[in-house]
This record gives sequence, structure tokens and C-alpha cells, in this order.
Amino acid sequence: MTDSLDNLRHRIAGVRELGSVVRNMKAIAASGIRQSEMAVEALWDYQHAVNLGLAACLARVKSSRTRFPGIRPGAAIGSVVMGSDLGLVGRFNDGIATFAAGKLLALRGTKTTWICGENVRPLLEESGFMISNCSPMPGSVKAITATVAGLLLQMEEFLDAHPFARVLVFYNRIHSTGLPVPVCRQLMPLPQKLWHMDQPSAPGPELVDGLDVNLGALVREYLFVAMYRACAASLAAEHVCRLAAMQRAEKKIREMTGELTASYNRLRQGSIDEELFDVIAGTQAARK
Repeated sequence: MTDSLDNLRHRIAGVRELGSVVRNMKAIAASGIRQSEMAVEALWDYQHAVNLGLAACLARVKSSRTRFPGIRPGAAIGSVVMGSDLGLVGRFNDGIATFAAGKLLALRGTKTTWICGENVRPLLEESGFMISNCSPMPGSVKAITATVAGLLLQMEEFLDAHPFARVLVFYNRIHSTGLPVPVCRQLMPLPQKLWHMDQPSAPGPELVDGLDVNLGALVREYLFVAMYRACAASLAAEHVCRLAAMQRAEKKIREMTGELTASYNRLRQGSIDEELFDVIAGTQAARK
């Protein structure tokens, strides 16, 4: 009986220690969600300024062209798929891999795929995609810049080799329901709304260093902001999935703690009852 009580006591202590780890992971996930959301919000003004600059450059380009340079059938396709490197995220990687594979398989053209997060690689390879490069998914907001810079270098080389390519980014973001949903955003060609964006002033801004220099710099900044926001949104959605997993684990730990405590109390009460019975029996025998 003593061994059983000691075993239960150790199990209860282990479960409570695991509960402490889960609570810490919940706090980290909640903090990560807020930091990622703040990073996305902080880019709104800068993105608007970049869009205005691009619209000014594209207005000059549009004056020399007769039509919008839209998507060409059969053009090369470059795609970035953002998953996760860490576990405890449920179907986070399965959802984005299935969504991206379904979209890409419906498109015609040579496909080049880059991924962020090692866990999404085998899921895409099972669908028949060749992965050109796998980058680690940043673990914090501070690491997003370096990850995005590396992806943009590969994207720039791809666009130099395929000037009329279509570039897409697939990532999870937090829906209004609080659950992560997969989304697809087209980066290149530039969206048509930029070609028809109204300028804040009637004369329009002046281009200091010429059209080509300004347009190239603004396109790079546009891609950087778009990729940064996608990466931050994906990181926030990953933390949401991990927070949900920790909440389920915490509920299970409470149930296990209750069951083990009840078993421990029953065994302890049983051992006390046996000792009392032995004392009573001994007393009665002594009186006789």
C-alpha cells in the first residue's frame, strides 16, 4: 500500500510540474500573438506610403502603355508557403499545405516553391512539389526581417530569370472567429488597384531620381512589406494554434490531477482504516 501511495504521490507531482510548463507556454503563445499583431498594425502607414509612391510611378508607366500588364497564361509561377518548425499546432501545417497544393495544381506553368517551416515540406512533397529552398520560420517578431530578406533575394533572382512570372504567398492568418484560416496573396504582377490608385494632390508627386530607380526601389519595398505582414500573420496564427493546444492540455491536466488525487485519497483513507481496524482488533483481543 505504501508503494502505491508513493507512486501516486510522484505522479501527482509530475502532472503538476507539467501543468506549470503548460501555463508558461500559454503565456508565451499569448504574448507572441499580441507582438505579431502589433507588428502587422505598425506597417499600415508605411505600406500606404509605399503604395502611394508605387501608384505615382505606375501612373507614369501607364501613360506610355495602352493596357494593364496582367497575368500571362502559362507564365512561370513562384510561390512561398509558410508553415511552422515547431509542433503542438494541430492541423496548422496540413491546412496550409492542402490549400496551397490545391491552388497551385490548378495553375498552368512551371512552378518554383519556397517554404518557411520544415514541417510543411513533407506535406507538399507528397503532393508532387519540388521544394527549391526551405527557410526556418522565425520564432519571434525580431527574426522576421532576416527571414524575409533571405526570401526576397531568392525571389529577385527568380524574377530576373522570369520577368513575367506570377508570385504568390500562402500563409495562415487569424480569422474574425479567432481561428486560423489559409489565404493566398498575389505579389507579382502588381495588383491592378495600384495602377488606378488616386493621388492625394492634383499635380502629383515628383520623381527625384527617375522612373526606373524609383520604381525598382518601391517594388522591393512593396514586396518586403507584403512578405513581412504575411510572415507576422502566419506567426500569430501559429501561436493561436499552440495556445489552443495548451488550453486542451491544461484541461486534461486538471482532469488527471483530480483523478490521481481522488485515487490517492482513497488509498490513503483505506490504509488509515486498516490501521484503525488493527488497533481496535488488538484492543478487543487484549481485553479478552
